[in-house]
Amino acid sequence: MARMFPEEFRADPEVPETLAEAERGLYGEFQRELPEEYVVFHRRPWHAPNATGTMRDGVASFVLAHEGRGVLVLEARAGGAAFDARAGRWHSVDAEGGRSAAEDDPLQAVVRAKLALARRLRGLPAAAGRRWLLGHAVAFPQIELEPALVAAAGVPAVLLLDRRALGSTRAWVEAALAYWAERERQPPPGGRGLEVLSSLLAVGFEIRPLVGSQIARHEFELARLTVDQYRVLDGLSRFRRALICGCAGSGKTMLALEKVRRLASQGLRPLYVCYNRNLRDACRAQLKAWPNATADSFHELCVRWALKAGLKITGPREDPSIPEVEFYRRLLPEALREAVKRSPDDRYDGIVVDEGQDFHAAWWGPLESALLDRRKGFLYVFYDDNQMLYTEELSFPPVDSQYDLTENCRNLRRIHDLVVRFYKADRKIISRAPPGERPEVLVYRSEAELLAMVERTVLRFTKEHGIAPRDIAVLTGHGQEKSSVWRARRFGGHALVTQSEAAAGGGGLLWSSVHAFKGLERAAVILAEIEPISQADLETVLYVGCSRARVHLAVIAAETAARLARLEGAGAGSGGGRRQGR
Repeated sequence: MARMFPEEFRADPEVPETLAEAERGLYGEFQRELPEEYVVFHRRPWHAPNATGTMRDGVASFVLAHEGRGVLVLEARAGGAAFDARAGRWHSVDAEGGRSAAEDDPLQAVVRAKLALARRLRGLPAAAGRRWLLGHAVAFPQIELEPALVAAAGVPAVLLLDRRALGSTRAWVEAALAYWAERERQPPPGGRGLEVLSSLLAVGFEIRPLVGSQIARHEFELARLTVDQYRVLDGLSRFRRALICGCAGSGKTMLALEKVRRLASQGLRPLYVCYNRNLRDACRAQLKAWPNATADSFHELCVRWALKAGLKITGPREDPSIPEVEFYRRLLPEALREAVKRSPDDRYDGIVVDEGQDFHAAWWGPLESALLDRRKGFLYVFYDDNQMLYTEELSFPPVDSQYDLTENCRNLRRIHDLVVRFYKADRKIISRAPPGERPEVLVYRSEAELLAMVERTVLRFTKEHGIAPRDIAVLTGHGQEKSSVWRARRFGGHALVTQSEAAAGGGGLLWSSVHAFKGLERAAVILAEIEPISQADLETVLYVGCSRARVHLAVIAAETAARLARLEGAGAGSGGGRRQGR
C-alpha cells in the first residue's frame, strides 16, 4: 500500500464536486495498487518562482514518487475529453457536451505544474546541485479515450490514463515513469530525494505528550486534537493573505508556527511576530531547526531593524518628555518603516502574526512594508477577539480569506466549559476532549488565606496527581510589584521562577502575570490573586487565565471578584462560592 499524503482523502472546497469525485477514485486506486515504495501526494501546494522570479502558487492533482523510478506529476480531469486540432488544445467535456475553457487545457496545466515544481526543488537549499527525473501525465478516469483522439493530439498513449487502466494502475504508473526515464536520462531521486520532496509537499510535525505522569493519557488526546487542526492550513494554502479568528485553545499559535515552518521548508524567508515577549521566546525555541525563519516581538522587530539601518532611537529613557505610549504606538513603528526603506533586500517573503488582536491599527502599514512583495507576499494574521488586553478595538489589513476556528483543542472539556462562560461572541465553540477533572474554585478573604490556598493546591497537584513542578504555572492577576504570591516565592517546597529563569533551566514553579502568559499554556495552572476590577476586565482576565490550563485548573479568587464573575458553583470545591483556608 502506497504512503499517502494526506493519509485520508480530503476534498478541496475550491475543486468542483465532479472533479473531486474523480480524484477520490484515483486516490483509492493509488493507495490500493501501488506498493509502499511509492509516496503519493494529493493536492499538496507549493510556491515557486516563475521565469521572472515572481512567486507563484503551484499544485497538481497528484505527485507520485519512487526513489528508484522517478517523480510523476499527474493532472486529473472529470467527465469526457475532446481535442481541438486547430487550436491544439485539450478540453474536458461534461455530460451535456459543454467544453471547459481554453485556459483549462489539462496537458498545459500539468506541464506548468511540473516546471514550477522543478524550479521550486532546485531552489531548496537541501537540494542544491541535485538533478530530478520529473515527468507528467494526464488522467481521465471516467472515460475510455478513443485511439483516434490520442493520435490526433500527438500525446504518447502511455501518458494518458483512462478508465481501462483502473485496477492495474501500478503497471500504468511504472510505464509512464519508464517513458520519462528513457526520454530525460536523469537519475531517480533516491532516498534523499524523497526526503527533500516530502519536506516540500508534506511538512512533518511532532507533538509529544508528557511522559511519566498521570496526565499523559489526557495530554495524548489533546495532542491528537491539536494535530487535527493542521487541516485548516491545507484549506487555506491557496490564499496568500488570511485572517484566522479563534478562541483561546483553538491552536492559533500552533498553526502560526506550522505556517512559518511550511514557508521556511520551501526555501522562503518567513517572519513570525507577536506582541508578547514570553510567547516570542517560546516560539523562537520551536523554530530553531529553520534558520531562514525569524521570530520576533513587534517592538523588538522595530528596534532591531532601526539599529541595523543606523537610525537613532530616542525613547522615554533618553528623553523623559517622550510619552511611553507615543514611543511604542507610533515612534517605533515609524522607525521600522524608515529602516525597511534603507535595507529593502532584507525583507521577508511572508509574515505570520500571532495574537493579532494586540496590534494597533497604525502598526500594520510599517509591518507590511517589511514584505519583499507587498502585493503577493504572505500575510497570515491569527487573533482572538476575546483577548483584547492591550487594544480597544480590532483593526486588520485587507486579506483574501477569513476563517473561524470553532474547536477548543487545548483544554479538557470541564475546563473548556468554564472558559466559554467568559467567551463573548456569536460563534459557538465546541470541545471533543475528554471530560477531565472539574476545575477547583477557591475563595479567599485575606492574604493569609490566599497564600494558604496556593500552598495546598501546589501540594495537591504535585503529591496527589504526580505533576512535575515544571508542568505547573502559577498565574496571578498582579505583576511582580503588587503580587503577594510572588513575594512569598515558595510553595509546597518549590520556589517560584520567572519565564526567563525557567527557560534557562531553573527548576521550580513557573510564575507569571496573566497578561504576560498570553498565548502560552501548561498542563496545570493555578490562577490566583484574582481581585475585583470592572466586570468586563475581570471576565477577560478569567477567560485568558483559565484557558492556559490543559488538564488541571484551580482558580483562587477574592470573595468580591468571585461574586462579580459569578464563580459560585463553577467548579469543584467551591463550597457555594467559598472554600476558605482556615
